[in-house]
Amino acid sequence: MHKVSTMKYIADLLASGLGLSPPWSVTGIEPRAKRNGKLEVVVRLGHSQDALFKGSDGRRRKVHGTVKRTWAHLPPFGDRCVLYARVPRLREGSGVHMVSVPWARRGSGLTLALERHCLELLREGATIERVSRQMGIYPQRLWGLLHHWVPKLHGTRLLQGPATLAIVGIPLGDRDGHLTLIVDLQRGRVLQTLGGGPSGTANRAISLLEGEGRDRDAIAYVLTGPSARDIESCRQHFPRAKVAVNRHHVVELVQGALEDAQRMAHGDGRVDELPELFGGLWEMADAQAAAGCLAYCCDRARESGLAPLVALADTVRECWEAITGLWDVGIPHNTLEHLHREVASIVRSGRGYRDLHHLCLMVLLRLGGLALDEVAPR
Repeated sequence: MHKVSTMKYIADLLASGLGLSPPWSVTGIEPRAKRNGKLEVVVRLGHSQDALFKGSDGRRRKVHGTVKRTWAHLPPFGDRCVLYARVPRLREGSGVHMVSVPWARRGSGLTLALERHCLELLREGATIERVSRQMGIYPQRLWGLLHHWVPKLHGTRLLQGPATLAIVGIPLGDRDGHLTLIVDLQRGRVLQTLGGGPSGTANRAISLLEGEGRDRDAIAYVLTGPSARDIESCRQHFPRAKVAVNRHHVVELVQGALEDAQRMAHGDGRVDELPELFGGLWEMADAQAAAGCLAYCCDRARESGLAPLVALADTVRECWEAITGLWDVGIPHNTLEHLHREVASIVRSGRGYRDLHHLCLMVLLRLGGLALDEVAPR
């Protein structure tokens, strides 16, 4: 008696989680012990023989035939759960069509409940590999989830109401290039991701804004790389925006020059004080203090006579206004640090991304403020 009541409770729980309503019902639950010691739960779904189902035109029709289908589901207990059902086919006009089921989207071998659970794990920071091992789903199928759901949940209307927008270029390392984020500073969410630097993606960003009924003047700030050409390009594309060099681009530039100079100096002391001097730049309270510190650092770099440091000083001079202008940009420091930290974490957890589109999808899932309410049984 206790076993029967327990199974009925599990059946009711499954029916609720799958969004089942007449004529669909849970007809059987069978736990199976696998050879590897794991427990698989087999759930069978069925419908009454005389049930009528809606066709594509909304009319209810008798079942013409059925097709056996299988889905992986979030297990109520055990290690794995598999659903079996014979899905009705209806004759409509000159053809025969399979009906849609409420617990899964057409063509997917996963239930919507399992898809949502996987998306929640990925959004909270789990890697594709970890979710794959934990849920027993191939990594490529998980990427398929992102390709389907992220653009759909992201929606076509990105902007709602007034917004303070910024374009932020984030360096991904020498091999991986750059990622550009369009950020809503008021709501703290990433609106769009574009592969490449801000200057190279400016036209695409403008097209996205125009599609939202906004013009390029909606962009208040642009943070780009330490290139005079890129800075000038951003100023031409976004004439009313404050253009500055992203702090992390400067840090990456300085670190690269210092590493090259240390290899050339052979420990003769010409480079010893420079890491601390450049590091002190970020402790300056305003643009005037930062300019004084940066000028001293550049003088010391030139005095070293080492080619990488001289080149560094030349680059800084070319981008002087945009680098010191970083202190006048009204983007909260913690907002920028959060963006860089999260993107770096995503890149690191994915061991780099050979497919930049995959990286863009993961950034939108983590930082786009996407609601997963739509990923639910219909």
